Amino acid sequence: MTPQNEIRLRRIQRIAKVMRVVCKYFLATIVLGMVAIVIALIVGHDGSVGVFSIWFKVSDLTHGGRMLVGVFALATFGVMLKFFFHLHRLMKYYSRTEIFTMQSAMQIRKMGICCALCGGFEMLWPYVPRLVLANPPRTLMGNGGGVLLIGLVIIVLSWFMSIAAEMQEENALTV
Repeated sequence: MTPQNEIRLRRIQRIAKVMRVVCKYFLATIVLGMVAIVIALIVGHDGSVGVFSIWFKVSDLTHGGRMLVGVFALATFGVMLKFFFHLHRLMKYYSRTEIFTMQSAMQIRKMGICCALCGGFEMLWPYVPRLVLANPPRTLMGNGGGVLLIGLVIIVLSWFMSIAAEMQEENALTV
């Protein structure tokens, strides 16, 4: 291995370690957000909860409405949590310099699926007020189409990554 490649690998390892710390921060933030929404929906009377700039006054929600908003919010935050979990695992592989491997490709694919699901949820959130409020505000279609498209592109890129990993494994066996 050339000295330049060793320097590049060390740089990748450092960046991956920093990214793992960033992922842990986002994982903790998402968990705290999930807990806050659950507490606000169970206990709150004067508070508000919101996801993707769709806000609800807790006092305006029935018990069934609180349950629906809570389940939908937890599902949305769960997808985000899963995205950062897979990003954290991908950075673990990268910090070990396991870049073009099937495990890395699988993590990227799962991140793409989470991204597409998050885009789908973002598109559906504007319709939740119609389900839970007697007089819902006028809402337009959600903006998640771009996130959904990016998720699908990430999934396609992960297929290329898995092909590259297979080719690398074949080349390692033939040498």
